[in-house]
Amino acid sequence: MDIAAAGAKGVPQDLLTALLTARDPVSGAPLTRDDVNQTLTEMMVAGHDTTAATVACMLSMLAANPAALAAVTAEVWVLVYQASGLLQAKVRLLKAS
Repeated sequence: MDIAAAGAKGVPQDLLTALLTARDPVSGAPLTRDDVNQTLTEMMVAGHDTTAATVACMLSMLAANPAALAAVTAEVWVLVYQASGLLQAKVRLLKAS
């Protein structure tokens, strides 16, 4: 059972809190500032690298498949059109208030 999903109190809900509250199981010592900084930096760099590689792979595959590219392009344009309509409606609401 996932403790966080079960709603256990005191379970860190984010990485920074988990790192700041972590203790060495033997000595009970907290992580050093350098340990926390290094871990956070590694997570950000790893996330950036993974995202960049995924986007590059996706674009390469779309370029090699014109039918898929056309379908994705059409879907994005529909979403952009819907979002612009929502934005215009919100602007009208703000002007009215």
